[in-house]
Amino acid sequence: MEEKQLNVSLLIGNGFDIAILESLKLKYTTTYKEFYDYLTYFLVNKNNSIYMAINEKKTLETDDNWMDYELLLSELVKQKIEALERISNFQNKKKQYEVFVEDWKEIQYMFADFLNHVITPDILKQVTQLSGKGTLERLLGDLTANQYKNIEFPSKTTHYIEMDFHIFNFNYSSLVDNYFYWLFDYHPYNVSTNNFNFFPNPRSFPNLKSRYDQKTKFFIRSSMNIYHPHGRLSIPESILFGMTNDIPAYIKEKNNFNNELLQKLDKAYWARLDDKMQPILEKSDLFVIFGQSVGESDEWWWRQVIHRLAEGSELLIYDFKKNSLKEKILSYCGGSKEIKKEIEDRIYVIDFDNSKKLKYTFTF
Repeated sequence: MEEKQLNVSLLIGNGFDIAILESLKLKYTTTYKEFYDYLTYFLVNKNNSIYMAINEKKTLETDDNWMDYELLLSELVKQKIEALERISNFQNKKKQYEVFVEDWKEIQYMFADFLNHVITPDILKQVTQLSGKGTLERLLGDLTANQYKNIEFPSKTTHYIEMDFHIFNFNYSSLVDNYFYWLFDYHPYNVSTNNFNFFPNPRSFPNLKSRYDQKTKFFIRSSMNIYHPHGRLSIPESILFGMTNDIPAYIKEKNNFNNELLQKLDKAYWARLDDKMQPILEKSDLFVIFGQSVGESDEWWWRQVIHRLAEGSELLIYDFKKNSLKEKILSYCGGSKEIKKEIEDRIYVIDFDNSKKLKYTFTF
């Protein structure tokens, strides 16, 4: 049965920003280590409790990724809640809470300063020239012959369908936005609303359900939607770090400091993931994960992907330097061997590194 509309969801993480900045041969990128170095050099208040915890962790451990920072924040919130519960005097409790919140905000603004230091307007213009339109046109190009043989998505494509691209930019910068943005005419023809070319088989691989080759080009209607579920650099206080607490509604009680700290940590709450993002993900026919570590701080997303895969969707996951991302995704199945077995053949891993470059997608 032909689909009249297809939905493709791209979940893009910090690995994208790092890769594209490195491709431009820039001096700085957006790694956690570089932020730590920036913070160490420019932060005036070295007594900031969050900075002190970051500094101590960096001294004791060699881990170097943003997930470690979010897990650290979670642990600090837990410790602060325990400390506040031991304080009986209300004014002292309030003061301790306010100091911690100000420390959090100070790091938040320093992070915004860091990103503005790394990503200048000139860099955004350079990224726009790279154009991700080709990535979307040949989205299946970097699959192997064996993978392409089994994937069902090509058989769902044909002329005149509508293909909606939903790009979830987990980063706070707009590098992803600039890469994928292009100004296309929504009505380029007098007798047609098609505005996009999609190549279902860029490498002429055989497929069990379709007979397309690299010359096949479908004229389709497309739309693009870009979301920033973790906040935007242009609004520093919108920048979210933390976990998902799975609390449907927080108790609205004045001066409940413990409750307010848990709420502040909850990315899913502030991003309204259940209300805004879940309905989009539930319609996705194909997921693309690029530049993600698939860490537990974004567990909500991986569970949504798993749920949709169990309903028949498919996933392309780009695994830089073979970090076992497929296994990480499957680890969120909640111990269900049945679901794991059902979805694992619908996950297609695209391995690449600095010596094994991508040829069709994300070719910056």
